[in-house]
Amino acid sequence: MRLFIKESKTSRSRYVPMNELVVEELKGLCRIRKDDGLVFKNPETGKAFVDVRRAFYGACRRAGIKSLLLLDLRRSFATRLIEAGADIITVQQLLGHTSVTTTQIYTMTDPKRKAEAVELLVEKRVPAGDDLVTKLNGLPVNHVFSVN
Repeated sequence: MRLFIKESKTSRSRYVPMNELVVEELKGLCRIRKDDGLVFKNPETGKAFVDVRRAFYGACRRAGIKSLLLLDLRRSFATRLIEAGADIITVQQLLGHTSVTTTQIYTMTDPKRKAEAVELLVEKRVPAGDDLVTKLNGLPVNHVFSVN
């Protein structure tokens, strides 16, 4: 199932896939709110939200959540996708960024993840030697050498 985003901040429309967990949660909310089909309603008016930003900050205030920005949801989404193994181009497309540089700004890594990344080299090391990748005339070349 996909979510249609009409005229985003960049004035471009796009589809974003939803995973099965999100789909099931939304279906559950629709079963609870049988009246008009709206999943997210303004608690004061009972109508659809007009301003998502205002609705988000109002919900945070009512829940007693401080120092959470709407941007933090996008940043968390991007970071969790990268941590789960998604490539940066796919994350860029999901966020609707025109530049991968913007996506890189959104993603965060903690020191533990950086240490785990470096350890990946230890796990894949060949006991007899190692490959050194260089470029010769613009083409990648593997050089095997002994570390003994």
